[in-house]
Amino acid sequence: MAMTKSATPAGIPANIRKFLHDGDRYLQCNDLAGAERSANFAMALAADHPRAMGLLGKVLRRRGRTTDAVAFLKDAVARNPRDFELRQELARALADDTQLDSAIDQYREALALRPDAQLWFELGTTCDRNSQGEDALEAAQQAIRLAPQHMPSHFLRARVLTTTGRIEEAAKEYRRLARHPAQAAKAWFGLLDLKTVRLADQELLSIEKLESDPRTSETDRFVAGFALGQAYESAGRYPDAVRAVQRANQLLRRNIVWSSESHSAKIRQIAAAFTKLTEAPSDQSGFPVIFIVGLPRSGSTLVEQILSAHSGVMGAGELPYVDHVIVAESHRRGQEFPSWVADATEDDWRRLGESYLDRTQRWHKTGRFIDKMPSNWKYIGALRRMFPLARFIFTERDLLETCWSCHKQMFSPGCINYSYDWVELAHYAKDCRQLWRVWENLHPERCRTQSHEALQADLEGQVHELLHFCGLEFEPACLEFHDLKRVVKTASAAQVREPLRRNTARAARYGDTLGPLAIALGNIVTSEEV
Repeated sequence: MAMTKSATPAGIPANIRKFLHDGDRYLQCNDLAGAERSANFAMALAADHPRAMGLLGKVLRRRGRTTDAVAFLKDAVARNPRDFELRQELARALADDTQLDSAIDQYREALALRPDAQLWFELGTTCDRNSQGEDALEAAQQAIRLAPQHMPSHFLRARVLTTTGRIEEAAKEYRRLARHPAQAAKAWFGLLDLKTVRLADQELLSIEKLESDPRTSETDRFVAGFALGQAYESAGRYPDAVRAVQRANQLLRRNIVWSSESHSAKIRQIAAAFTKLTEAPSDQSGFPVIFIVGLPRSGSTLVEQILSAHSGVMGAGELPYVDHVIVAESHRRGQEFPSWVADATEDDWRRLGESYLDRTQRWHKTGRFIDKMPSNWKYIGALRRMFPLARFIFTERDLLETCWSCHKQMFSPGCINYSYDWVELAHYAKDCRQLWRVWENLHPERCRTQSHEALQADLEGQVHELLHFCGLEFEPACLEFHDLKRVVKTASAAQVREPLRRNTARAARYGDTLGPLAIALGNIVTSEEV
């Protein structure tokens, strides 16, 4: 496989070549302090040399200073546009800075200079993040063509097949990957996470053996455990499903840092900060973004699919940009959110809104688009000021159903840290619902709670209400949402391509085995909600 390697070209002046070489070596050893010293020495000797600037850009990116890294790397590329390594590093920095459109452009520029399997894979991953399904699929296939044994590219292909609705092809790809022992756990989880696939008896046996084998790594054991939980549930073996999921959660929780107390304190700070802002946003112009928020697995993908079937709406999926804009502003001010909220002016909020809109331009074509990142519920106070015309939809489903669905789901690494312990999950649910009540009280005309059970009971009536809330005329296509062809990147990707079923509740089938979760929710959420 053609892998990207760092090299110091012979044409670089001798007086800085050593520092560049040393800097790359330090980076390979993850010694950022040593790499930064080398970069600074190189810059002191030749501040305008592209490779010296590129080394400093690499260090800044690794330190998380992505905006600064982009600035240095753009300058370096401008000075030497045919340098493959500078192009690829700029693409990575732009991707880290969530400037995904620009990152994709730079990946393509780099690949025009040199075909590289790893870079095709990175391009595909970035296209996938940017909801460009067909481009992501093409990039994955190019990577596989150059490096047939590059397993991450095969997994990317399977994922993109899922998100673009080609479920049977995705299932075949996951089954092929499961034949490789080192990939089996991840492949079985991917297959079961489709939620619509039934296993053969021999396949279930293979997962059981993998999960129980003491030679299986801890990571593969918990991945296989989540897969096994889904398989047992599908087979109606509910006590076995709970036991498998609990084993998986306990293994995964060991390596996660999470404090329910700290999170609850932060939510109280957010509520207090925006409650003190008594004046309403005065500007009634701006882009009418639709934000769908709430707990994961509460029906948000279904609501987005319904609205996206409307000719005046584009569904953008779970976008990372709100969090990025808020965190970047916190870094700029040297204060954590929400400490700086009281000092923010209307111009500040407008600037932050423009920063978000700059990153979402490809979804502006129809006049409205949907951002359904569930965790944006924390930022509704800020979003209300950034986008006075925005609408906020909080998806709500039976709490036990929702929390059990979260607990049995293995989320992408680093995305969700609260769902692997029943009590911690209950605390998070309480925080989420309490803050939503604050937003409802502050902005009643902009907030709607959408019940999943209400949609199941009266789809047409609820769709009429939902569209009216968003300022949209009724269109029959919204009732045929399952026929819509679009990228869906959540765990519900296959399910929302089927007609809505009236009863998808599963928790009751588990009986007393979910008792501890029900007790935690009753003790923590119900008794403490305001």
